[in-house]
Amino acid sequence: GAKKVALTRSMFQGNSAKIGGALYSTYTRDVIIKDNCVFANNTVVLQAEDLYIDSSFELQIIDNVQFYQQSSVIPKGRIETSSVRSMKLNGVIIDSQMNQ
Repeated sequence: GAKKVALTRSMFQGNSAKIGGALYSTYTRDVIIKDNCVFANNTVVLQAEDLYIDSSFELQIIDNVQFYQQSSVIPKGRIETSSVRSMKLNGVIIDSQMNQ
């Protein structure tokens, strides 16, 4: 069945993972990240430093979502998507990032 992930006012800090330093979502219909969510100081080996979203119908990152001070061994950036049908970004704040 359809799944929905909705995150508001959530903090994702200091996480370390192989895939998707802070959040890894697969086969989720809608992913909504909004209202002062913060992603900070996450570390990842493969894939995106903060968000890896796979096979989602809709991805929304809106309303003051902050990304800062992440690091990755293989640089991939903040957000990586695969098979996402539609994506909306609004009010996203991106600060410095470090690649090892």
